[in-house]
Amino acid sequence: FTLLERGRNYTSLAQFCCNLIYIPILLDLYFGFFLNSFSNFSGVPWGPVVAILAFPLNVWLLEVVQGYFIIWLYGHNVAWNYLDYDDSYFHGAARLGHAPCWVGLGAICWLLYPALQAWTEP
Repeated sequence: FTLLERGRNYTSLAQFCCNLIYIPILLDLYFGFFLNSFSNFSGVPWGPVVAILAFPLNVWLLEVVQGYFIIWLYGHNVAWNYLDYDDSYFHGAARLGHAPCWVGLGAICWLLYPALQAWTEP
């Protein structure tokens, strides 16, 4: 992502480890909530639409939780920092301008989620 935005790749062991821990929340709990809550309202399956459009909230929650955990652990966020943007919040952990990318990621995750479930469940 940073290659497209800033011209160089960047990640850290802290970010990788946090993402591994947070992925079940990012995908399983999130999609499960929307499938159960909006499964067939007024005869229309709204779950996928609402889940994809609200996916930026899910990612921002991930960024805030992980960002503050990394700050607590290291004293600063060694994984990412959006403080050089005007639309960054929570000590540079989340950026509003990434919302279109997070909606796209939500659509990709929604499409791949059934295959991921089948691949990871016994």
